[in-house]
Amino acid sequence: QMVHALAQAEQERAVMLAGVAHDLRAPITRMQVRADLLPDEANRSGFLRDAESLSRIVTQFLDFASESADRSPPTSVDAHCRRHYGDSLEDDALVRLDLQAGDGFGLPLVDLDRILTNLIENALTYGEPPVEISTSRHNGHYTLTVRDHGGGIPGGQLERALQPFVRLDEARSGDAHCGLGLAIVRRLVRYNGGVFHADNAVDGGFVVSMTFPA
Repeated sequence: QMVHALAQAEQERAVMLAGVAHDLRAPITRMQVRADLLPDEANRSGFLRDAESLSRIVTQFLDFASESADRSPPTSVDAHCRRHYGDSLEDDALVRLDLQAGDGFGLPLVDLDRILTNLIENALTYGEPPVEISTSRHNGHYTLTVRDHGGGIPGGQLERALQPFVRLDEARSGDAHCGLGLAIVRRLVRYNGGVFHADNAVDGGFVVSMTFPA
């Protein structure tokens, strides 16, 4: 009964969150249209930035409230990473790739894009570049890993960092972050039959590893 009650409470919270996010879509869009008509450039730019921040937060709310894997067609993880994040080997590249999984590793396009976007934004906001994206296949499983080279997360704060609406560093979080990035990724991985693991790298930085059945 307790498990059922907790699951029901979680579902009700997700439904409420999704409803609020949907209701906010229309006024945010109207704000963007009206802001674009302002004659003063400084005010116009400021209003548009605020409206864009609100829009990104609403998108995170909707992603978090989702209760199943997306039904978009599966796409190759390796090909998607190459297409959108390049294959640069430059020393100052923000994102570096090491893609060894092969074409057999596929995830729904929308979910894959959400996973990578949230993890890369989180890495660049709280960590330090370069952000390394790697894939591999081993013992019948595919693994997708994203790590940064920042200071990592204090050991006692790791579990807290994975909780929704928690921001460990308020000063660096910005207006468009509401503490949902890692929670969204963990949900999306679970909905796609995967296992999520996050920890500090041995040689520095924060690393998220996601394992999916082949």
